[in-house]
Amino acid sequence: ITLHLALTRLEIPSILFEKVGPDEERDPGADLALWPGPQSILQALEVGRGNDFWKNDLYPINKVFMNATNAQGHLEKLKEIDMAQVCQLTDKKFSLVSRGKLMKAIYAAVPKENLRQGNVVELEDEVCSVKIRLSDGEAFEGALAVGADGIRSVCRKYVSIKKCDNEIRNGGEVCYRGIIDLKRESPDSKLLHLFQEKEKNEPNSMSINYGKGIRFSWGYIDSAKSQGYWFVKQLVEKEKKTDREYFDSWPEPLLSFAKHNYKGIYKHSIQDRKPLEKWSGRRIVLIGDACHAVTPNNGQGACMAIEDAFVLAVLLRRYWNERDGYVEAMYEFESARKSHAANIYKESYKQMKIGQLNSGFGVRLRECVLKMVPASVLQRKLRSCNVFDVEQWVGEYENLRSKCR
Repeated sequence: ITLHLALTRLEIPSILFEKVGPDEERDPGADLALWPGPQSILQALEVGRGNDFWKNDLYPINKVFMNATNAQGHLEKLKEIDMAQVCQLTDKKFSLVSRGKLMKAIYAAVPKENLRQGNVVELEDEVCSVKIRLSDGEAFEGALAVGADGIRSVCRKYVSIKKCDNEIRNGGEVCYRGIIDLKRESPDSKLLHLFQEKEKNEPNSMSINYGKGIRFSWGYIDSAKSQGYWFVKQLVEKEKKTDREYFDSWPEPLLSFAKHNYKGIYKHSIQDRKPLEKWSGRRIVLIGDACHAVTPNNGQGACMAIEDAFVLAVLLRRYWNERDGYVEAMYEFESARKSHAANIYKESYKQMKIGQLNSGFGVRLRECVLKMVPASVLQRKLRSCNVFDVEQWVGEYENLRSKCR
């Protein structure tokens, strides 16, 4: 959707095919992280302009606390991360946002005339054009097809060399997450009081809490303090067969959260897929999870998709009027994004495995290392791995768009 919006702004005609129709209700999802780069991109695309999205619907994070759960079930602070130092090269803050509110803001900025409902089942990557066939038999032809269809991408097989492609990798853990509508809580609600107390003690912060084979987080997800988020990432245990068995093993307040919005819990197995060596074919190019699906430990899945889309759109506009310019655009797109995607893929998987430690020795080692390593070292690591410099791309976008007007 971000690519379609960017191409529209840059006056490159495009059609967006989605499984959900333009007028149908979309799954709101749960929580997302927004690093500074994607925020700059969305603001350049005028997402949220004219309303209070950027003021009320994001929850900026100043501090991240890494905590351990002790034998009594209480949290002990291991490390405090200053996110201003992590994001020091930008004027934006690392933030949390509801996926539903973010998607609503993006869709509000997109012209509706070229949104189509359709499930792509087949592509023909030819010399002079690419053909797309939908599940209902309808076909379309164009100069370029972009696959943004996730970890199980249909488009991926038309780009990858099958024997060199990698299968989806199971991370060995399951994630439960939910959103709590705090506006519906009564003033004396225990849940509402929990969120208020956390904000009072640790304002504009996020806590990552580690236990044996489990890590969890909860807090506000918007500046208006109308919604709260929670998530639990837990090592898969063979003896636990049902969700209820997992819930019953959780400490409070997680068990209360699960009971509160039991029907609204999002559950998924954590998976990733090694980035492809080549992200494009003759006239097909992949972005986001379709070519570099990562585990959700650095808050980068949606962010990388937004960055991919924007960089590709700028490059397509740069070379659009040149003969076979799309070839150069795809080549430079891969050059600009591959290294960053590879770093996120490796680092996110490593962080997941560190979080999964469940032996007594492994847990003590993790706690010891987190206590000993200086916060400045972790902050530099987070910055070098997660912060992608989008300013040159935003600058070129503004220049190219001024020429389109």
